[in-house]
Amino acid sequence: MKQYLATLKNIYENGIDHGDRTGVGRRSIFGVQDRYNIEGYRLPLVTTRQAFTKFLIHETLWFISGSMDTTILKENGMHNWDKWALDQEAIEAFVQKYFPEDQDMQEMFRIHYKEQIGSIGPLYGHNWRNAPNHPEGVHQLWPKIPVNEIPSDKLESIKEHFEFQKEQLGEEQAKEFSFEDFASDCYYETYDQLNELIRNLKHRPHSSRHVVNAWIPAFVPFETLSPKENIILGKSALTACHTMFQVFVYPAKEEGGKKRLSLMMTIRSQDYPVGGVYNIAQYSLLAMLLAHCNDMEPYEYIHSVGDCHIYADQMPFVPEQLSREPITGPTVWLNPDKKDLFQFKPEDIKIENYRYHPRIDYPIAA
Repeated sequence: MKQYLATLKNIYENGIDHGDRTGVGRRSIFGVQDRYNIEGYRLPLVTTRQAFTKFLIHETLWFISGSMDTTILKENGMHNWDKWALDQEAIEAFVQKYFPEDQDMQEMFRIHYKEQIGSIGPLYGHNWRNAPNHPEGVHQLWPKIPVNEIPSDKLESIKEHFEFQKEQLGEEQAKEFSFEDFASDCYYETYDQLNELIRNLKHRPHSSRHVVNAWIPAFVPFETLSPKENIILGKSALTACHTMFQVFVYPAKEEGGKKRLSLMMTIRSQDYPVGGVYNIAQYSLLAMLLAHCNDMEPYEYIHSVGDCHIYADQMPFVPEQLSREPITGPTVWLNPDKKDLFQFKPEDIKIENYRYHPRIDYPIAA
C-alpha cells in the first residue's frame, strides 16, 4: 500500500484548501491514478491502520445484489449508511413540509414510503443491475437473451411471474406462451450492466466495452435538498462518487494458462483517509470475483480519482498514519465451488493473514 500512502502524503503536503458541500472543508489534489498488483489474490488493503474486513465483504456483495435497502447491512451490525437511509422521521418531515394541510396526501405518502424505509435510493449496486432501459419502438426485434445467461438471482422471480401469467391465459393461449420470450422481455425491462459485463467477458473477452456505470444522470440528487428528501423524490441519497469501472482482459502469461483480468475504477470525488481505503480494496475484490467466475486470473487494479481529498477534521490524524511502517498485506480466498457471481455469500470470501497497526478513528463528513 505504498502507493496509497504516497497519495495521502501528497494531499496532506500539497493539496489546496477549500470549502465544500458538507461545511467541514477539505484539502484536495485533482487527478490521481495508482496501480495495484493483485496477482495471486493479493488484496491492497491498508495496514497502517485497521480496516473492517467484514464491512468490506458485505458491502461489496450488497452492491453486486443490486439492492437499495440497507437493512441487510444493519442486521449484520454495519451502520455506515444509516445517516443517509430513508427513515420514518424523514417521511414525516417531508409530508409536513410539502403537504401541511392535506391529510390525505400525508397519509398516502406515509403508506407508500413505509416500504422504502432503509433505502438509499438508486445508487451504486442498483444502477449496476437495474439501470433505466428504453424498450419502446422495435424492442421486439432486440436479440433474445438465452435463459442460461439471465442472472440466477433474477431468474427465480421471472419463473414465478411466468407461471402466474400463464395461469391467467386460456388453455390454448398458454400452449403458445413461451418462457424463453417472456424471460427475455423481463430481463430487458431494466439494463443489467453487471450481467452484460459477464456475458461480454464470456463471448467477447477482448472488447473495449467492458464498462459498468453508476453515474445515471436521471438519478443525480438535487443539491438544494437533503439526501432523504431526494430518496422520496426518486433520486439517490448521494451523488455517485465511484462513477464507473472498466475491465480489461490480457492474454495468458504462458501457453495453456488463464487470461488475466484487470479493473480500473473511476471516482469523481473521494475522502481518501476513509473512502479510499475501502474502495481500493472493494474494487480489487470485485476484480478477483469477476476473474474467478470467468476462469481468469486477477492481474491489476487501477484506482483513478478526480477530486482526491482529506477533510479538515481528518487532518490531525494523518501524520500518525504516515509515520507507521506498512506490513505485508493480506490475500483473498474465494470458494472454489462457487462460479456464479450472483450466488456468492459472505462465507464464500475470506480475507486471510490481515495484520495491521492500531485503529485511527477518522471522522466522516456527512
